[in-house]
Amino acid sequence: MSEMGYGVQDFCRTVGISRSTFYALKHEGIGPRVTKVGKRLNLITHEAAEEWLRDRSVHPAKEPQAA
Repeated sequence: MSEMGYGVQDFCRTVGISRSTFYALKHEGIGPRVTKVGKRLNLITHEAAEEWLRDRSVHPAKEPQAA
């Protein structure tokens, strides 16, 4: 991890997914936003990682209201 964000390997390690899962999610259009830096480096900024995790958080179901 750098000050700017995560490389793919660091991101995957941090959120607990494999690289193949990362690329499958990216292919499906539901992976985190990636910034291309140069020819080979994909960077996931801290903000993009937080946004991606926030979008995937599961909110507890609301309890039924008493009638």
